[in-house]
Amino acid sequence: MIAIKILQADDVEQYREVRLDALSRSSEAFGATYEEEAERDIEATRSRLQSLPHQFVLGAYDQEQLIGVVGFKQEQGVKFRHKGFIWGMYVKPEHRSQGVGRQLLHEAIRLAGLIEGLEQINLSVVTSNNAKALYESFGFTSYGLERKAMKQNGTYYDEELMKLTLPIRRM
Repeated sequence: MIAIKILQADDVEQYREVRLDALSRSSEAFGATYEEEAERDIEATRSRLQSLPHQFVLGAYDQEQLIGVVGFKQEQGVKFRHKGFIWGMYVKPEHRSQGVGRQLLHEAIRLAGLIEGLEQINLSVVTSNNAKALYESFGFTSYGLERKAMKQNGTYYDEELMKLTLPIRRM
């Protein structure tokens, strides 16, 4: 049984371990590098786990083991607060194809949908990433393609820009 929960500051060690695993196994899928993350001060990583009404990081647990993560952050500028973005989605390879990513994404969208005034969730995905099909199954649609969005070791990676329009909540 997989449990999804909002990560807190005391989850930093397991979060850091999963994040480094993601960057070592799937470096092309993330904007950061393993080296950058490994050098990051643990307090800077802990601050990433600060849950506020407009940002959170979710963790998927198999028993006590963190096996997947996804982050969400609402834009903060006055003209941009109607949008937020999904970032850092990762499930350990040995737990893929078991619905873990689906559970994480579902909960991220559910919690984001509770944020007052939020109308749209954006994300970007490397075009070769299999997660694109998962995002589409939740209703995310493409609104652009950034060619050569990232470059690592002389190889370029394109990113597809996707969005999900949320139903407008009437108060």
